Amino acid sequence: MSTIQETPGLELDRPFSENEIEQAIMSLPNDRPPGPDGFTNDFYKHCWEIIKPDIVNAFHSIYIHHCGALQYVNSANLVLIPKEDVADEAH
Repeated sequence: MSTIQETPGLELDRPFSENEIEQAIMSLPNDRPPGPDGFTNDFYKHCWEIIKPDIVNAFHSIYIHHCGALQYVNSANLVLIPKEDVADEAH
């Protein structure tokens, strides 16, 4: 990983790569209390393959839309809907 001094100016204004996002997630410390979203770093690491498309899309959306209001990134409400033991068919 290069430092800011070693990075050409144009490199600072490009979207995050999937690899960069994954490296950041995997480098998060383990065994920390949940964040405001209720999820631990272990959750993000363990479920990465499942949640990766959504997380990568979120970062790309922030870049594409030039979001200056990044305070909203730190406040989110996520709801996990439990699955039913037995699926019902809608008729």
